[in-house]
Amino acid sequence: MKKIFKTLLCLTLFGLLLTSCSKDSENDTPVAPAGKFIAKVDGTSFEADGAAQIYNNVIIVAGQMGTKTISVTVTKGVVGTYDVKGTALGVTPDAEINYSPDGKTVSSSVFAAGETVGTVTITEIDQVNKTVSGTFSSKVIPASTGSIADITSGSFTKIPYVTTPASTLTAKIDGTPFAATIVASQRGFGELVINAQSLNGAQIISLSVSDAITPGTYAIGEPGSEAYALYTVSSNIFMSDTGTITITTHNTTTKRIEGTFSFTADPISAEGDGHALTEGTFAVTYR
Repeated sequence: MKKIFKTLLCLTLFGLLLTSCSKDSENDTPVAPAGKFIAKVDGTSFEADGAAQIYNNVIIVAGQMGTKTISVTVTKGVVGTYDVKGTALGVTPDAEINYSPDGKTVSSSVFAAGETVGTVTITEIDQVNKTVSGTFSSKVIPASTGSIADITSGSFTKIPYVTTPASTLTAKIDGTPFAATIVASQRGFGELVINAQSLNGAQIISLSVSDAITPGTYAIGEPGSEAYALYTVSSNIFMSDTGTITITTHNTTTKRIEGTFSFTADPISAEGDGHALTEGTFAVTYR
């Protein structure tokens, strides 16, 4: 079995912890203070600073507390309440919630096999001050192994959002075109991780490089290489074996990175055939 991998669920890193929250006097529902992202995971409080991004009518709001991350995604881009449900390959959900307890393993609402497992409400998009507010709750299902987690009492209030140039990633997977509908990038622990989801998250490509990488061509291999990658399809995970990534542009001031890639990927925990990812391109703004 190959080494445990890193993956991306949110847009940015957060270092400060929330120390208090207020209550809604009418329904006793926790309401996060301005700039904060709160929830309970299986009854345990999750409290963090928040960050958000809105582009192409997609809203992504996220928080990180230590090694734990939660991200909320809405694909409609407007105020309203949306069902969170598992979806079949080829169907994009109105809303989804992702959770990682350790920065390595992933649980998501999209693996709920068509069931409605929660809701997300966008209560405000302040286009003048560029903030977004809302509430959320959902069950999240592990991608491979682990327990279902219950996320409740989720709230984010006036989270600053950025509107950046569209982040894109395309490739061919065994000759079939892949075009990501959601692309996000996170910088931390000396790495820059690009995470691209196609359709409902049942297909995911993750690329990991040094956050100080400069233009040039680098080998893609297993963790510990100059760069490595993951491909996930229907919760089956494949780790890069051989390949290359070419960085054509990396502007650390504007936090924009662009390039191309190709690699082969083998099953991470079982025998079987791998996949060939070719003609990959990306242009991503990170935080």
